[in-house]
Amino acid sequence: HMPISYLGLPLITCRLNEQLCAPLLLRLSRKIDSWTVKSLRYSGRLQLLKSVLQGIQGYWSMYLFLPKGVLKRIQSLFAKFLWGGSLDSNCIYNVAWTDCCFPKEEGGLGIRDLTEWNTAAILYQVWRLSLPSVSSLWLLWVHSCMLKRKHFWTAKIPYKCPWNLRKIFNMRSLALQYITFKVKVGSLFNFWHDPWLTKPPLIVRFGEGIISTMDSSANATVGSMCSDGSWEVSLSNDYRAIAIRQLLSSVSFD
Repeated sequence: HMPISYLGLPLITCRLNEQLCAPLLLRLSRKIDSWTVKSLRYSGRLQLLKSVLQGIQGYWSMYLFLPKGVLKRIQSLFAKFLWGGSLDSNCIYNVAWTDCCFPKEEGGLGIRDLTEWNTAAILYQVWRLSLPSVSSLWLLWVHSCMLKRKHFWTAKIPYKCPWNLRKIFNMRSLALQYITFKVKVGSLFNFWHDPWLTKPPLIVRFGEGIISTMDSSANATVGSMCSDGSWEVSLSNDYRAIAIRQLLSSVSFD
């Protein structure tokens, strides 16, 4: 019966909640309790927080996107341990936690911001799903059963989409601000549906009719549209085709 534990993580079919994250909070609390008997300075507690405690939390965040309530409770545990040395005693917070999360070069302690780390974990899965080659059984399942051969960047969110996949799909617009593409001969990225040339992709910017105007196909790859280091595209006088040729003229092959 679900949920069960697999590789230290809860294997679930429902939305992740605070109750399902109880093993994570318990493990962090036990780690901190095991260190309270030792006389640790601020520097020692900081090192344990960054290397051990955030390592445990980071492993969960990489595969399970933690709820905001859980992130706040984890942050509270970290702050109590850093400034008080234990979870039971009262402590004085010498510095705001947001300031502690700044890099050392900017006056902070270099502690990882939990919310940003959670966002980065979701963006990492966006990057994995956007790759043209499938590298895991989970990716194959998403493309086969959820996307059903549609393209990741332009597909609508499936109706019966699990909560974690829905978060990934909703992050696509944010990922477009950071993702970059390098064009090489034989690139397997989709010419029309991937945002390799423009953001959003060409089919979103110019409409679905541009494919027939350019005498192309919806599954055309970037590599199939070039030969010997030059682009082989339609010479149509359509204003959209002219705009695409102008955009391609500024692209160089690596």
